[in-house]
Order: sequence, then C-alpha cells, then structure tokens
Amino acid sequence: MNKLPVVRAARPEDWEEIMHMCAALHEENGAIDVHWPTVEETIMAGINKDFAMIGVIGKPGALQGMGYLKFSRMWYSQAPILEELFMYVKPEHRRSKNARTLLEWAKSTRERLNVRMIIGVISTDRTAAKIRLYERIFGKPVGGWFFLE
Repeated sequence: MNKLPVVRAARPEDWEEIMHMCAALHEENGAIDVHWPTVEETIMAGINKDFAMIGVIGKPGALQGMGYLKFSRMWYSQAPILEELFMYVKPEHRRSKNARTLLEWAKSTRERLNVRMIIGVISTDRTAAKIRLYERIFGKPVGGWFFLE
C-alpha cells in the first residue's frame, strides 16, 4: 500500500534547501528577474510563521516539495484571505502524490482557519494538466491570468 506523503512545517534547518528549490522554481516559472533579498525575506517569514507558512514534504536535506501560504487581503476589503505564493515539487518527485498532497494541505489549512483562499497556476509548462489537477481538488476556477511582456 502506498503511503501518502506528509506535509510538515518548514524549519530553520530547511532554509538552504528551500532556497535551492526557489532557484529551480524561478528557473522554471519565473516571469521577471529575481531579487534574492526579497526571496530570503519571504522565505524567512514562512519559516518563522510571520503571517505565513511553508509546508514541506521530506526530511531536512531530502525535501521533495514545498508550498507557501500567507495571510493577505483583497485590495477592497479588510477580511483576511490565504494567498498561495507557490507550490513546487522537485522534478525527480513529480511522478508521486506530492503535488496533490500539497494542494490538499492548502485546502485543509484554509478549512481549518475558516478563511477564503486564492490559489492558482502560473506556468507555461503542462499548464492544462496542472489546471485539471487544481479543478479536481478545488472546483471550477474563477477567471484567468494573462502576463504581457
């Protein structure tokens, strides 16, 4: 029987590996130039649980994937929402249940906190397949994104 992956809270000892995964994530999907001090600040907020959280799959030194949620709000409201910044699974672990597990983690976190969540796919690689996975977990999307260069 295949055991489902477990999502745990990122810890300081995960820092270096998370940063490497951020570099790989940007290489795959980065739309504009990366500013590493901003990435470091964002990751530290997630590790320190400063209105944000990083869920990871794997032991320190052997991470397989990660997801980032932060508390935010819409520009027109004071009501809190969860905003997903990224979900990433290392290429060598993509033929697993890691992506689904990270998305289910996001969904259960939203339900546990009883807040709305904004989550989506920004990618040019296998975008339709990723959207189908999100639809299976979250239902029909609300809108779409366009990025003009």
